[in-house]
Amino acid sequence: MIGPLWVPDEHRVAASAMTSLRLAANERHGLDLADSVALHAWSVTDPGAFWRAIWDWGEVLGEPGDVALASA
Repeated sequence: MIGPLWVPDEHRVAASAMTSLRLAANERHGLDLADSVALHAWSVTDPGAFWRAIWDWGEVLGEPGDVALASA
């Protein structure tokens, strides 16, 4: 196989939940995540902030507590 079977057009990408999350993370955390690859890299390098951003962006009901991510 030479390439992907399907690539979304720019409108689909702009309207996606992942783009919405990425833009919200940029605004709330003062980031400059240019695309989903950068969003993924941030999720790996700062998982606590990433999961807190998910909590806030997803408008989860309840108290998040003091620790966004606990290590095992």
